[in-house]
Amino acid sequence: MSEKEKANPFDSAFNRILNIMAGIAGAIVTFAMLNSTMGVIARTFFNRPIGWTSEFNAYALLYITYLSAAWILFHEGHVIIGVATQYLKPRPAAFLKAVTSVFGAIVYFIITYFAVNVTWKSFVMKYPVQATVLIPKYTIQIIIPIGCFVLAAQFLRRARDAYRLSKKQD
Repeated sequence: MSEKEKANPFDSAFNRILNIMAGIAGAIVTFAMLNSTMGVIARTFFNRPIGWTSEFNAYALLYITYLSAAWILFHEGHVIIGVATQYLKPRPAAFLKAVTSVFGAIVYFIITYFAVNVTWKSFVMKYPVQATVLIPKYTIQIIIPIGCFVLAAQFLRRARDAYRLSKKQD
């Protein structure tokens, strides 16, 4: 069992949340692919375009991004520019990872704050999305504060783990 799998109850619950969010993102990818295919077939072979397919897929991209970002960060699946860290010893590299992760958490907590305010205003004011399918704007925006908050929390966990690693390194 890997170090990340040996976790306290909070980490285990958080990991389950990450996996559920990533699973939902995967399901949305699958549905968006089928939706696009259906739209192309309907337009090409039956000359009957489906108006909401491109709108749904645009919203799907937003949801996929925010549902999967923290899971990708947890698995270190993001792009890493190692120009600076490749020349560092393990201890300073781990410490730098902790520091940059704290900055990442701060940035995403700030974005979460503003996203909550904007989403709440859209909910209270009942702003609609002016598109083929009339839906409340907050239903599209709600994933942004959720995804940013979970990503900020994952950055904090990453900072904690990197800091612990920097203390173990010699």
